Amino acid sequence: MKCRSCPRCHRASLYSNGAFWVCVECGYAITESALSIDEGRGRSRAAASGGASD
Repeated sequence: MKCRSCPRCHRASLYSNGAFWVCVECGYAITESALSIDEGRGRSRAAASGGASD
């Protein structure tokens, strides 16, 4: 099972309860689709900041 990071506290402590991904540390809950969008934005920001340092 893939360990996912919480968008709020950034710890790798999310688990799926079927309907939501829930953070064990801070209690944040997020849907699979919203989490995927958030993770995609994080990858885009990382790629953009890597390109900006050239």
